[in-house]
Amino acid sequence: MILQMAHIEKLQMSSLVLNGASSPESQQAIDKLLKLVTSCAGPRGKFHLLRNNCGGHVTCTSSCSRLLPALSITRTEVKLIISSVQAHLKQHHDCGLFMACVSLHLIRSSVGKGIHVPTFSSLYELFVKQLCDYLASPHCTVCVTADFTDLQVLLAYVRSIILSKSFLTLNEKTCDSLCQLIVSAFVETIPEDSRKIRHSDGIQILGIDKMHVRNSRFVQGLLLEYPEMPVIQGSVPLNLKTLTMKEVDGRECNLQPDNYVKVALMTCSLSGDAEEIIDANYEVEKDVYENLDHMILNKMESMFEEFDKYDVGLVLCQKVIHPKLKGRLRTMGILFVERLGSHMIPYLQDLTGANCIRSFVVSTNFSEFFGRVQSVQHIIECDKSYIQLTQPKSSVGTLVLCELWEERLLELKSSVRSALSGLLSLSREPRLLAGGGCWQIHCSYHLNMMVLNRLHQLSKEKNCSEASIISALTTFRSSLHHWVHSLGAAQHDLAVDPLFHHCWVLPPVDDNSSDTVTCCCGLKSAPQELVSEFELISHTPPLYLKESKDTHVIDNGVSCRTILDHFTASTQALSKGVFIANLVSSIDKFIIDKN
Repeated sequence: MILQMAHIEKLQMSSLVLNGASSPESQQAIDKLLKLVTSCAGPRGKFHLLRNNCGGHVTCTSSCSRLLPALSITRTEVKLIISSVQAHLKQHHDCGLFMACVSLHLIRSSVGKGIHVPTFSSLYELFVKQLCDYLASPHCTVCVTADFTDLQVLLAYVRSIILSKSFLTLNEKTCDSLCQLIVSAFVETIPEDSRKIRHSDGIQILGIDKMHVRNSRFVQGLLLEYPEMPVIQGSVPLNLKTLTMKEVDGRECNLQPDNYVKVALMTCSLSGDAEEIIDANYEVEKDVYENLDHMILNKMESMFEEFDKYDVGLVLCQKVIHPKLKGRLRTMGILFVERLGSHMIPYLQDLTGANCIRSFVVSTNFSEFFGRVQSVQHIIECDKSYIQLTQPKSSVGTLVLCELWEERLLELKSSVRSALSGLLSLSREPRLLAGGGCWQIHCSYHLNMMVLNRLHQLSKEKNCSEASIISALTTFRSSLHHWVHSLGAAQHDLAVDPLFHHCWVLPPVDDNSSDTVTCCCGLKSAPQELVSEFELISHTPPLYLKESKDTHVIDNGVSCRTILDHFTASTQALSKGVFIANLVSSIDKFIIDKN
């Protein structure tokens, strides 16, 4: 008997199942996943409830970073695709749905074409390289420079990410306030000295449920949960050991005297076990074991006595502190916080300037490890006890995010983390793309023009027929068009202008509310009667588009309402999506052992 998925089943005869990417079972699984990810795309995308077959937690989300981990996958090829998308999200925190859509659509559409798989793969790689080279070139017309002196660009980018999460259901006013808060928090945590080594991104995200999102705010310093202090008493003053700036490290300073709290930051366990001394399993008699525990606790107490000599006022521990050691710290008048977790250590290093004490058997001078903060205050937030650590001129802060529902709070935290990660990467690569599907449509028609101009030459280089190249080109472009149609405007007709090749939503025939229509990204606008004459965007794109030099399409410039996509995340998603599609399509058989 075996226990599988919380159900007792009889042991079955072992058997091997061999399926390829072209098998009906594989195509059915890929088609289902494609429908799932495309249904979540855009501000009008659907959100889904997910739960494991065994029961347990229910996940409600429209975000790729939360959707994929909640899926229970058994198909090998689907696992391969999802793993690659999750690896992309771990690095870039954005464009996961786009990558999954491109990859799945290429796999599904390439089957049954009657063309050798390596030929298709080689052509897809060529198309991706041509597009990435074009997008990186100075001649690209859908690329926007992210100028950090222009907050409108940063606001537009953050707003594009937040609005794309349909599960958040934010109105315009709340969304604008939240985006301003995110950009403000990012700007305030930019370090004055860029040469200084940073261990974190500078913004800790703290989620508080049962409060409206408009109560979200940015707090200087760090908020650490502190259950040692009961909330029933409210905020209480903390009596800590302090020292003046002129006494810090025994050196004279030219600054005005000010009170500071010396901090010790520990990443080792202080629970009283022997894991810090030796990593091994051993057997001893009971009295020897008790003596060993007593010796370890004495060693830890002697370390705290050293802290007391150095006037340490606050001990921050990543792991657990033994109750006996807690009592000893209280008698010394040293405040302590335990169970911080590894994710908080980089923020505490940046805030306090402390070096981590990784073992209680350190024999060197402890003064090299200590950091400091200016103030430590006890506060109450939503019936929880916290202490706030602040340090002047520090580039570390806490972004307090509030939501009424826990699932929506998790979605909000994931979206804000994606926006902050994107803002940070813009400091290294200050490039954005026209969003809303505009850059994908523009690239589709630009690629079509480049390939048709070199069709005969490509046929010789790739040693294939021109018909094969056109078939691969149509399939590749259709994957981009499929994504654009899934961005939430599928209930309307989409069109492309013949001059700039941006994506437009055709207004209803009886709509006379405005004489001017903007494209999906907001960078272009044109008279309504002109937009009505644009060519429709189909799932199977045509080879030729009528050319025009009409100048009635005008440039609007970037505003906070412009839809922008991250350049690096988008181009990497396209490249990786094509790569994983080629990989899955080239695998002959997926061997599954059913036991």
